[in-house]
Amino acid sequence: MKKFILKFDKILAVFYTLLVGIASLMPPSAIKNVEWMFGWLSDKWIHVIMYTVLGFLWALALRKSKYPFLLPMIIVISFGIILELFQFQFILGRYFEMFDIIANITGCIIGIGLFYLFINKAKE
Repeated sequence: MKKFILKFDKILAVFYTLLVGIASLMPPSAIKNVEWMFGWLSDKWIHVIMYTVLGFLWALALRKSKYPFLLPMIIVISFGIILELFQFQFILGRYFEMFDIIANITGCIIGIGLFYLFINKAKE
């Protein structure tokens, strides 16, 4: 399983990014249909969790790049901001929320941090 994930790390990161994008751009009526699954979680915690996974996957995918910490951070944070702007501009009933961006950035930092924590543990 580990070799599979490492072989398809970029595909996995892109696929999950698309899922987050689709979920983020759903109209409010579609979100109400799945709200029962996450009703006990605050909207902001859902953002933190989704972007923790996103940050982890992009850190994994870009671990051999010239900027393995900075590049995933830029990609994930930019993606979150762009989605918030798209929600505000194009999705009726969805709004731009600064606290969503803060939750996204928090999740991104946690995800990248966890990736490097696991990498350091694996090297020991």
